[in-house]
Amino acid sequence: MTGVGYAAPGAPDVRPGARYSDPKPQCVTCSVRTICGGCRHDDGCDWCYCDGLGCGSCGTKCRSHSSRDLWQADVGTLDLELAIGEQSPIALPPFVPSVKLRERMRGAFVPWTYTVTVSDLVRTDGTPREVAYRVRDYFPEGSRLVLNFFCEDRFLEPIWTIGPSFWEGEWLDAFDAIVSVNYSLYADDASFAIMTSQKQAQMSAQEIHDAGHAVIPLLQYVDEANLYELLECYGSNAVHTVAVNMQVVAGEKLAFQKENVRLMRIVAEQTDWRVLAYGIANRALLKELHEVFAGRLVTSNASAYFDVMRKPMPVAERRERFVGEIRKYSLMTKGRG
Repeated sequence: MTGVGYAAPGAPDVRPGARYSDPKPQCVTCSVRTICGGCRHDDGCDWCYCDGLGCGSCGTKCRSHSSRDLWQADVGTLDLELAIGEQSPIALPPFVPSVKLRERMRGAFVPWTYTVTVSDLVRTDGTPREVAYRVRDYFPEGSRLVLNFFCEDRFLEPIWTIGPSFWEGEWLDAFDAIVSVNYSLYADDASFAIMTSQKQAQMSAQEIHDAGHAVIPLLQYVDEANLYELLECYGSNAVHTVAVNMQVVAGEKLAFQKENVRLMRIVAEQTDWRVLAYGIANRALLKELHEVFAGRLVTSNASAYFDVMRKPMPVAERRERFVGEIRKYSLMTKGRG
């Protein structure tokens, strides 16, 4: 159902300053409340309680951050914009293992689709490591590779600083698809930080596309109203696959888990997209999301990799166990197992 309008029944008013009807006291005098609409969290955001120290290494782009003015100038407005036209075809199996390039795994990989994290391939100044030029050497013929950016800020900020020329690196040709950069890693970041990183991710998606790579746009949202805005934006392009970072729902964060599932139901109902969900290892959550997307869910996590990486064993046994883990998560993604 891409390319149509998305109605948000009962959605809150999203005019500046009105996103949250009951702003927290610390938001009232905040200089950026008219942009983010007020804090979602009872204890405020990082903007409210910053001690003013360590700004140079802080990943939160608050009003005190030493690079905030330049950073905001880079993104211009927070208007959501994407003009990739028709998204390139991207074939993905139900489960895409997230792996690291380690010598112990040589010979253990089988022809499959894998995702590799950029922190394995670049230095913290954004320049590629030597391994980036031989990433294909780790995988057998017939393997497909997806590059993701779900890693620490120290690897991501230089990529933003380098700009479009980063995507012209010939080492990127080893990848069959590239997920847009996840510049804000935490769902409980300040709303303004998440909304700005949305714009960064869209600008990077455009740069990836313009450099000739198959791009998977990132579905990163602040709340339900913001999600509908993204659906409208992506729906104006012929998008068929998006990525979402679900790592925040792991472990004890049950509230985040339930809210993400609720919002994913909206995506499933309003679109015909496939969703590449990173970080889900919980069996119950996998089954629930399978029911939501009915065959359109692709999951990716590092559990299958680490389950066979930790212990020393012969390569043949490691390969057999790895295939078993891939099969297990593939079945769970399909609602079985």
